[in-house]
Amino acid sequence: MFWERFYALCEKEGIKPNPLGKKLGIASGTITQWKNGVKPSSDKLKQLAAYFNVTTDYLLGNEIKSDDTPATDRQLKFALFGTTDIDDELLEDVKKIAKIQLELKKKKGAK
Repeated sequence: MFWERFYALCEKEGIKPNPLGKKLGIASGTITQWKNGVKPSSDKLKQLAAYFNVTTDYLLGNEIKSDDTPATDRQLKFALFGTTDIDDELLEDVKKIAKIQLELKKKKGAK
């Protein structure tokens, strides 16, 4: 179940598993093991869950993903900065900037 979910998420993101592994520092041999049925380590599982904004249970096939669930601040930190060791104030600033950019895009699209 893990491989199917992982592969589907890669396709949804428009990236193949091995290039994603390289991007995240995961060896291609590890990706091959996953394809052959080996489950990822808990560290890799957490890393992938944060990258795809899903739970580790979802990746393992233990739950159905809800697309309406907003990302946690921890997931946002990892997605934006590649680490969760980011000051909360900086994350809030980035959120504000993103909202401003979204509003500007909406205004441009309305013209």
